[in-house]
Amino acid sequence: MVIEIILLAVMVIGVAIKWMTTVSIRDRHAKLADANETYWMGKNRHKALVSDISMANHEIGRLNR
Repeated sequence: MVIEIILLAVMVIGVAIKWMTTVSIRDRHAKLADANETYWMGKNRHKALVSDISMANHEIGRLNR
């Protein structure tokens, strides 16, 4: 009877550790996905700003002719 209780306790602890590890892996994946999305949003915003500046410079050059 004591052995069964010990085995059950070990199984419960093992399942708890596995669940916590799975949750932390999911959290890490979510954080990486958020960081990746933020990086690409910033990169695309930078491209848009460069494009806007280029168009503005072109327009200024055209108006100065």
